[in-house]
Amino acid sequence: LYANPGHTAASGDDLDGELVVQWFGEPGPREMIDRHHRAMSPLVAQGRIIIAADNRVIAVNQYNGSPL
Repeated sequence: LYANPGHTAASGDDLDGELVVQWFGEPGPREMIDRHHRAMSPLVAQGRIIIAADNRVIAVNQYNGSPL
């Protein structure tokens, strides 16, 4: 889940273009599981982010953060 078998959290890919904030706000950290106790990364695929939260699963659009 962290980019490679070494769990370095880095892919080695170069970034192109200017970095800008695409979205912010919800879902926010309030409902998130503390990953230091139960380490599970958000899953990102096909423009969606799937996040394990306390007693629920959160799914948002990767590009603008709108709930799915």
